[in-house]
Amino acid sequence: MAMAYMPSFPPFSVHEEASSVTIRWRRWLSRFENMLLAIAVDNHERKKALLLHYGGEQIMEIYEGLELPEPAVPDDDHEGPPPPNAYDILKQALTRHFTPNINIDYEVYKFRECKQETSENIETYHNRLRRLAKTCNFNDLDRELKSQIIMGCCNAKLRR
Repeated sequence: MAMAYMPSFPPFSVHEEASSVTIRWRRWLSRFENMLLAIAVDNHERKKALLLHYGGEQIMEIYEGLELPEPAVPDDDHEGPPPPNAYDILKQALTRHFTPNINIDYEVYKFRECKQETSENIETYHNRLRRLAKTCNFNDLDRELKSQIIMGCCNAKLRR
């Protein structure tokens, strides 16, 4: 049996920078899924195997310590969304592993303390606030952004 071509892809570096592991994981996973699409892999067991292979030794070590449920057997009579498959189960477990518990109160504090830098234009400040707000669970995001821009911007005219 001939071996299929395996494109080059960097492994995920688990211990590179702990403070950004969630963001780095999501970016790596997104690139990995783009690669799967490009090489036309749609079999869930194969996707799982490729995730473990390309993820590298550190991902394999984490995988070996996870307790994962068995994937459900697809049923033709099943209504609603399809049951989770082996790839989705592993992907969700690794995403949970790399996503720390969030202290909402502290995230809101960081958002409230955010002030516009003197060299920063309003669009850049708005984007920075929007990134901070992602972990705050605000009910009315636009209202909170507007309030924070008014309180934290450098332009007195904008406050009026």
